Amino acid sequence: MPAPEPLYYSRQVSDARRFHLPPGRSDTPLVVAGAGWEACRADYEVRRTSFSHLTVEFVAKGEGEAELAGVRFPLRTGVIYVYDRTVPHRISAGEGGMVKYFALLRGAAARKLLARRGLKLGGMCAVTRPDRIREVWDDLVEMGFGDRSDREEACADTLRYLILKIGDLMTPEGESASLAYATYQRCRETMEERYAELVTVSDVARVCGIDPAYMCRLFLRFGRQNPYRYLLWLRVNHAVDLLRHTAKTARQVAEELNFSDASTFSRTVKRVFGLSPSRLGRMQPDARKGEDSSSPE
Repeated sequence: MPAPEPLYYSRQVSDARRFHLPPGRSDTPLVVAGAGWEACRADYEVRRTSFSHLTVEFVAKGEGEAELAGVRFPLRTGVIYVYDRTVPHRISAGEGGMVKYFALLRGAAARKLLARRGLKLGGMCAVTRPDRIREVWDDLVEMGFGDRSDREEACADTLRYLILKIGDLMTPEGESASLAYATYQRCRETMEERYAELVTVSDVARVCGIDPAYMCRLFLRFGRQNPYRYLLWLRVNHAVDLLRHTAKTARQVAEELNFSDASTFSRTVKRVFGLSPSRLGRMQPDARKGEDSSSPE
């Protein structure tokens, strides 16, 4: 079970769910020393010149203010900030209180993990889907309270996924960057909604009213992925779902998703999944009763 709560956990809260794990091996690359959430009262205020752990905090509800190394910024839903022993900090809740989540980290890999996903020490950012981040953080908290024998390892794995999601949902700073990010989001949503009819990057760019080359730059900037690869993944993933869960032949699926012909479709599926459409289809034989066994590969 988690260790007793340490003295540095705040008492200026109306409710909380927090765990603290005892120190493990000193050579473990990533350790979650503690995590949880706090419903901070209006009088909540923390002032420290230093702190023992590398800490990531996330505002899930309400408002407040933070000052990290002399720089003030408002706290609102979706804001995430990072501090450690080198960053003097003050954190306070607004008049209506504030719900915030936190994670205390140790280990040589912790700083590198945050840096790779754009989380800067002494800095702040915001995410587009606070609800999604809250769900994953809740999973981390449940892992910490679990009775599994590999609790420490499970917490570290969940934390890695949490930081990955923060990086994926992070919004850029600055007005021009925000406009570019909004355009990227619009292009991505268009792909996800209309990948069956918009079969090329140029098709998507035309519908979104932007230049294809600019859309490619947006995906590489914010999505770290070529838009062609993402569009292809959406189309092929849906195709395989149809093959495995319906009685449609490869030829029928190719036509439905506007592939030029069945041969091109088969080569594309095999390149992405390493298996031909017919083999993928046979993985769910009950869903494909009556299918013509001579469907093209």
